[in-house]
Amino acid sequence: ETIPLEVYPGDEAQIKLILKNTLPVLMKNIDINFDLSSISTPFMPLGTTTQRTLTTLNKGTQMDFLFDIAVDPEAEPKVYKVPLTINYEDEFGNPYTINTLTGIKVSTKPELKLNIEKTDILKSHSQGKILIKISNTGLADLKFLTLKLQPSKEYDISSSQQIYIGNLESDDYETAEFNIYSKTWKRELPIKFLLTYRDSFNKEYEKEEIISLPLAFSLSPTKFIFETIPRLINLIIYLIIICFVYFAFKELRKTKNLEISLKVALKLTLIKVKHFIKAIRLRTLRRAIKAIIRFMKEP
Repeated sequence: ETIPLEVYPGDEAQIKLILKNTLPVLMKNIDINFDLSSISTPFMPLGTTTQRTLTTLNKGTQMDFLFDIAVDPEAEPKVYKVPLTINYEDEFGNPYTINTLTGIKVSTKPELKLNIEKTDILKSHSQGKILIKISNTGLADLKFLTLKLQPSKEYDISSSQQIYIGNLESDDYETAEFNIYSKTWKRELPIKFLLTYRDSFNKEYEKEEIISLPLAFSLSPTKFIFETIPRLINLIIYLIIICFVYFAFKELRKTKNLEISLKVALKLTLIKVKHFIKAIRLRTLRRAIKAIIRFMKEP
């Protein structure tokens, strides 16, 4: 095994070898050698050699050996087979050789980067496409990559919510396109994504990512106020007219006199307006004014 258990490119680590004598006789003149000379092996001895010697090892006992190694920073994440040779003699002087392979696993942490490659959503409360670039900036190839656009109160999704990418090699990228409608009045639209994938060892990963899309405000604060207030006044006038017509029609059915009906309808309408004005407290008006001032000061 290795110490630590997870070994990454560029790391310094130790190989721990446990030698146990399961023979019914004594082992002696033991030579242990890890062969790291192959160019396909990304390990190098660190400080000491990869050879160890032991004079004797009694039957039923064991001995631990530690080998210091350094891992090549460019090592590809996979399991490497390292040749191991053990030469020894039994207590009668008979020589023996054991040739075997031991596996050393080099891992790496997947690294994915998302950014907006292209978009035609330039302002708030508008619909358009966003082209997302998914870059594999890590050393490992990725498999079964899926990109999912997460729901949000800030936008509506009008396209497929999930796109399957598949395999993505190291130092490569793919793109995915989505269609959304921006519902926010803010200067930036936070877009939420969920990435699911597997590494070269088939280990599953999930990663949440948020990308901020800069937006231009569709109306300036001053324009917003001057366009909204007249519409609000017109709405109030329409409601007053509807209220007056309702009272006049109701009174006309009772009195059958148009002049009296109009007078009563006007009186009732004015009373309703008076009640409405009283309902709007000064404190509420002050809050509205402060909110408008804050809105106009926003960058």
